[in-house]
Amino acid sequence: MANSTAASQADLPDAIANERRVELAFENKRWLDLVRTDKATTVISAYGVKVKANPRRYYFPVGYAPVPMALATINLLFPYPTSEVALNPLLK
Repeated sequence: MANSTAASQADLPDAIANERRVELAFENKRWLDLVRTDKATTVISAYGVKVKANPRRYYFPVGYAPVPMALATINLLFPYPTSEVALNPLLK
């Protein structure tokens, strides 16, 4: 990866985010970074628009496409574990 082009303190967070994206690819860290920086909805929605515009490019066979709601409704929180719901009826 080339040296960072961040010229100021304002550019540094974006440079760090980009470096983490490349360096930690396939390690399941990106989602947590996006949620922590409040960019998850924006990034995933933009990706969903690209997938729906050209599903073949994203490995959908001819005649198949993502469901309309895919990559549009984004939950930022993990659900409660089933074991916790079983112990606390208020979580149901």
